[in-house]
Amino acid sequence: MNAKNWIPWVVAASAMLFAMIVLVRNEISPGPRSYSDFPRPQQPIMQPAEGAWQPTSPAAPPATPQAADYSPWSNTQRVDTPAARATQTPVRTPTATPTPIPTPTPTPKPLNAFRGVVIDDAGNAVPRAMVRIVSGGPDRAAERSAVTDPEGRFSVEGIPDDMLDRVIVEAQGYAVSVSKDVPLPLPDEMLIGMSPLAGIDAVILDFETTGTEPVMFSGQMQASLLRLRPAETETTNALGISEPVLPVDSYLPVRNQDVVVSDGLLQFDNIEPGRYRVAVKSGQKIAESETLEVRENARTSATLVLGMKHTVKGLVSAGDTGNRLAQAKVTLAPARSGGAAPEFPDYLSFTDGEGEFVIPEVLPGRYWMVVGASGYTTRTLENFEVLPGAPPDVTSVTLLKQDPLITVSVVNADGRPMAQAPLVLMTTSGPTPKTFFGKTDEAGLHRFERLLPGRYTLSITAPGDRTKQKNISVQLGDGEVKELTVSFGNSVAVSGSATMDGKPYKGLLSFVQRGAAMADNLVETDEKGKYAVDLEAGEYTVGTPEKPAVQLVTIENAQTQTVNVDIK
Repeated sequence: MNAKNWIPWVVAASAMLFAMIVLVRNEISPGPRSYSDFPRPQQPIMQPAEGAWQPTSPAAPPATPQAADYSPWSNTQRVDTPAARATQTPVRTPTATPTPIPTPTPTPKPLNAFRGVVIDDAGNAVPRAMVRIVSGGPDRAAERSAVTDPEGRFSVEGIPDDMLDRVIVEAQGYAVSVSKDVPLPLPDEMLIGMSPLAGIDAVILDFETTGTEPVMFSGQMQASLLRLRPAETETTNALGISEPVLPVDSYLPVRNQDVVVSDGLLQFDNIEPGRYRVAVKSGQKIAESETLEVRENARTSATLVLGMKHTVKGLVSAGDTGNRLAQAKVTLAPARSGGAAPEFPDYLSFTDGEGEFVIPEVLPGRYWMVVGASGYTTRTLENFEVLPGAPPDVTSVTLLKQDPLITVSVVNADGRPMAQAPLVLMTTSGPTPKTFFGKTDEAGLHRFERLLPGRYTLSITAPGDRTKQKNISVQLGDGEVKELTVSFGNSVAVSGSATMDGKPYKGLLSFVQRGAAMADNLVETDEKGKYAVDLEAGEYTVGTPEKPAVQLVTIENAQTQTVNVDIK
């Protein structure tokens, strides 16, 4: 091969060697790359031989090298210096925006339902029970509720939680039931048991004005619960007591409230075990139940009828002859007095010429029947009952011949009997003074018998208040029976001034109630003759201890009154 033939091959090999050097350099120090950075097919560059013909057209101006064109076909050489980097303009390649990945939609959590049945200890359904559920934890606690139907069933829907923190069940007459941490969903209805509270379920019937049959009462009324107070031991027979005070059961009010009764149902809950009676009042209608035995965790039922009245009939005879007694006094007094329970009225009747008595329109209840006649002992029938169902049988009472006696009746300002009022009866005539003691019974009565004719002084003290005392002078004849009624009325604030001989009187004033044996009240006046005293309404004689009957005054039934006294 001559020299002219291998020269082109040397030139091509040199070009290929240069291109490989440039490629290796770009791999080691890569710069901004463009489309020209990628290899493309290469053709050997042939140089014309010496002396060969060349085109005579003018040469093209040299191309301006691109700052980012570092391909092997570019004549521009990259100068990597700080100054060169400052003058070079980088070619920015647009950055592709990534396609967002869609978020999967969560599957909604299913809602739960809570269903169940509420029953009592006997397995009976409990209707109208309030079921409350609390769920969601302390941070987002939510409460829902439902009421049981007549079959005791309930349902609470749409619960987003799978655990109930508490299940609270409440029903009238039952202890509250509380369950904790109940998981949902339940495989079946939840059975919830409730224990009844000790109590009384009373059905109230009412006789309407135009009806002949009672109907269920609905409306407002006064209701009282009376608890038995067991009879005390028999009191000793003191002088002057004609009959020993026998032990007798009594019922005292323990609850008294105004209630609204619907469909005749009245309930008393949370009652301690014991014996009770229920008394109700609506307008002028009063009713009382029979004795009810309440046991622990048990309910007791009773029926009361408002507006029902019966006629009480009886006969009064003399024990020594068997003859019927005319003009015998018969009284029906309620078996209890005072307290907050509805008060039953008193009934009074007298026997006719045949010894018969009739007391119409008596309300069902418990009474004391007191029968007395002049010259005969007084009989008291305790626990005389008028039941709602039917009128009582004809009552026969026998009275014994009696020596002179005194019967005392003590009442309050409203005319109600006052029990346990202390009494002292003292003789003021005869060779041998005697003193008799006693206390009124539940009917406010007491009898002093086996007495001799003569003059007596009776002292009565208000029960529970020793500052209130009354004194009465009594004249008792041969075979005579005295009936005395003593009333402790409301106090009136009496004030005023006393003068003597035209000047203020300083000393003691005596107020003696008309009919009393001695001064009921003594009050001291000051230097100006002023005084103040509490007196009951009535007539009084006012004076000094030395001159007790100087002036007659009347104390009205009012809160205050001014009385000026002139002592001559």
